[in-house]
Amino acid sequence: MAILQNVPIFVLQMREKGRSGRILVVEDEFLIGEDVCNTLRSHGYEVIGVASSAIQAVRMAIESDPDLILMDVRINGNVDGIEAHRLVEDAMGRPVPVIFLTASKETKDSTFFLSKILRKPYMERELLGSIEHFLPLMKDRPV
Repeated sequence: MAILQNVPIFVLQMREKGRSGRILVVEDEFLIGEDVCNTLRSHGYEVIGVASSAIQAVRMAIESDPDLILMDVRINGNVDGIEAHRLVEDAMGRPVPVIFLTASKETKDSTFFLSKILRKPYMERELLGSIEHFLPLMKDRPV
């Protein structure tokens, strides 16, 4: 039961409906991706995978139907994270909340409806707070 103390109430509500806060991580730096995944899992979220490129992100999103995407702006390949998110939404046919992660100070706020930009390095509580802002919007989405 102690493992549930870090789990936000809306994640528990999502689990009752057959969801568990499914998050796709798009990060091309392996160690950063692993650290993010460990943080998410320790707070009760289901990490559906880690993609390192736009092509992988689109494929994994279609296969796994995420509730939220954590997307590095600079990823492997010719397509950046912002364009990769557009491709994911086009492929999924629905808005997918995204939290963009970037070390760049030049990245402007996104024009996506359900999005936020976190500047690296960010505090764990900033990341979790951003997730807690967007994920409840998806809790009533059909499974």
